Parts: sequence; C-alpha cells; structure tokens
Amino acid sequence: MTMLNNLLLVVIIAVKCVFASDASIPALLWSPERSMAHLPEVMAHETVNADTFLNNYLDPLMKSSQNSAVIFLQDKLHVDDFTKFADVYSVDSDGGAFKNVKQLMEDHFSLELPQVLNPDDAVEKLKSFFKKIHTVSSIKDVENLNLSGDESFLLIVNLEPVHSQSDQEKALKQNDETIGAISHHLQKRRINYSALYTALSAGKGLNEHVESYANRHLMADASANNNGTFMNVSDGNIYVFLRGAKLCLKKGKENDHIYTDPCDLNATLDVNDNTASFSEWTNNTANIVLFFPNQTFENETFNVHFSILAQKKIDKWIMEQLVLNITFGPKSAYNTSLENATLSKDSQDLTISVLYSYHCTEMKMYLDYIHDKELEFYKGSYLLLDGFQVQPFNIQHDRFSYAQDCVPYFTTPIWMALFSSSFLLLILYFGTIMVLNLSIMDRYDDPKGKTIVVNAGAE
Repeated sequence: MTMLNNLLLVVIIAVKCVFASDASIPALLWSPERSMAHLPEVMAHETVNADTFLNNYLDPLMKSSQNSAVIFLQDKLHVDDFTKFADVYSVDSDGGAFKNVKQLMEDHFSLELPQVLNPDDAVEKLKSFFKKIHTVSSIKDVENLNLSGDESFLLIVNLEPVHSQSDQEKALKQNDETIGAISHHLQKRRINYSALYTALSAGKGLNEHVESYANRHLMADASANNNGTFMNVSDGNIYVFLRGAKLCLKKGKENDHIYTDPCDLNATLDVNDNTASFSEWTNNTANIVLFFPNQTFENETFNVHFSILAQKKIDKWIMEQLVLNITFGPKSAYNTSLENATLSKDSQDLTISVLYSYHCTEMKMYLDYIHDKELEFYKGSYLLLDGFQVQPFNIQHDRFSYAQDCVPYFTTPIWMALFSSSFLLLILYFGTIMVLNLSIMDRYDDPKGKTIVVNAGAE
C-alpha cells in the first residue's frame, strides 16, 4: 500500500461572535512526500480570510490535475470539542474521539493556520476547480462510486450532526470513524487527494459576546435576547452593533413633570444594515452616524439623524458631541424640527481605553442641553439605543475588542448596600465602645480576711 501523495487535513473551527464575523481556529495542513515550505506561514494573531485561504493554501494543493479533493462537512465544530473529547491532556493519548484525525496529522508533514475567516466561502469557490463533484454521507456511498486516480474529482462528505445530539462525544467519534474509513478506502484505491475537515457554523464552545445588564447582577439570564444588527462601515474601520432604538418626544410639558409625563411621540426606529452607512473615519477621528429615514408613528412621518464624534488620544478615545436632528413632514403637528440638539450623557463615562470597545445595554440620552429657546419645546425627550456597541479604532482579528460598559462601577443598589452596612457597623462600633467603658466595683469582701466595716455616723 502506497502512501498518499498529497494528503491535506484542515481542521477549521468557526467561532461565531454576537458582535463579529465568523472566524476559524485553527487550520492544520500536511503532505507526506514534500515539505510545506512553499506555503506561506502566518503569525499566531493573524487571521486568514477566505480568498487568501483558497488562493494560497487550497488552490496550490488541490488544483493539480493529478490531485482530487475530499471535504468532510460537519454541522458545527469548535476548538473546545478537541479540548473536551480529544484527550489532549494525556501524554499517551490516542486522540480520544478524534483518533483517526490525530493519526492522519501525525503521519504527515504539517503546517498550522491559527485562524481562517469564513472557510465556507473558500469551499464554494473550490467547486469551480473540478468537473466531477460527488456528494456522499457514508462509506457505503463512497464504495459505490466509480472513482479513478487518473481523473481528479471533488468528494463532499456530509457528516452526521453533532451539536443536536445529547451525547456529542459519541457523535464526534462516529464522524471520526467515517473520516478514517473513507481515507483508508481511498488509500486502497491508490487515489491521490487532499482533504478538508470543516463545519457549516460554529459550535457553542466559546461563543464570545459582550453583553451586560442595566445593573449589576449576581446571576445572568441565559435566555437574554442578543439578536441585533452588526454594521461594518468605513471600509472596516468602524464596527457598530445595535439591537434596537426608540425615540420619545415630549412637547410643552411643565419643567417639574418632563421626566414623568408620557411621551407624545413614542416610536420604535427601524434598524438595518445601512443604519450606520454615513459614518466617516480618519486616522484619529471618527464620526459615527446613525440614520433612521422615513420613520412613522400614527400620522407622523419623520427622519432621525444621530451622530457621535469620537476622538482618538494616545491611550484612549473619547465620544463627544452627541447631536440629534429630527425633521418632520410638512403637515406634521410638530411645527418645529429639531436641529443640532446636543444630548446629555446621563452621567455616563464616554472615555474609553484605546484597546477597548464601548458597550451599553440601554443608552438613554436626554435633550437637556438645549440652548435655543424654540427647542425648549422638546425638553425631557430622549433617544434610547438598545444593545449599542461601537469601536471606531484599533479593530483587530475582525471582531470587537473587550468592551467598557456604560454601567458605572457604583450603582444605586451598591450605594444603598454600602450605606446600610456602614450605618449598622457604626452602631456596632459605638455599642462596643460603650460596653468597654462600663465601670464595675473592684473591691469585694474576703471571707478569710477581716470584715470591711464602714462606719456611718448618725446625725
């Protein structure tokens, strides 16, 4: 039995983030008869996009007229699957649930790609390299195919679903046995091929997301809704994530009641992929624009334009100049449009470390700073951004960096707990001092000694 001429196994694990695009970690390539020196190496922190992965790695190894390709497709896959089920912490490990994958990796020269972005795109484009494409789901289907080593082909193997199974280790082991059986069968037929092992989507291992609550909780609700719209704008220099937005307009209210009176216009704004398209970016400045055109509420039609100016400093970036513009239709009950109104930050710290993004679960900005007397008409109104996250600088690995949250470190419940505890400790302190200062009689009669007699003269 001869060894395979070009055997390539790429373990692609797509890690999906709520606020970033899919990435894969890692990708492993190997060949038995020649080194991988002609393939470019990447640094551990670099992400390989789909086109680079196809053109620089898959294309050179799979496009050869004497080489066929085998793609093993799984529903979901994550690096944690290998950590949990591959027995990686044992020195004498045989690979655990990935026994055949481990054996294939050890038998050939290899090259590791730490991260591959959107590998499914590369798989789709790879199909154009081959005239014959076969889709199978088991070793029996492969045995029934008329395969020849003289003509290249693409073999797509749909593996059994894993993450919908109660016993994921058993499902992964069955897929590993399928990979081993098909590889062994192709060896018996003396077919030269390269192989790719990937998944259609990410597993649930380390789903990275930056989500918080309006207040600090000891327990988090796992059922919280994290759905929203991710916007990659200004040629990838600005990332914006927004779950929803609401506008509350109040008109002609007394100053004592502007925060308690209901909204005259309470509209939920439509969020889509183009909401932040008008944002602009330069080296040290970013103008983040959220535009909500043609919004309707009852009989009102209006446009909402909200902008934030972000300035990059040496070790931080600052969000300032929060400006809101609202324009109404000609027949609106609101006879004055809102132009260049500065929103208050509601005691929020908008100074962020340069290595962090900014996130706020409920970012409510009031129309408090109104200098135009005509705009006093709208005092007490506010714009609410739900699940808002933004990063205009220092984006790395095609994902949001860790987030600085808008929740202050000392919230109202925390202050209440500290004050109550301090008050009780103060009472305990003074009580202890009083007990320690109690004076007691220090002289007593000695039954063996002379009796103490106190003479008291009678008057």
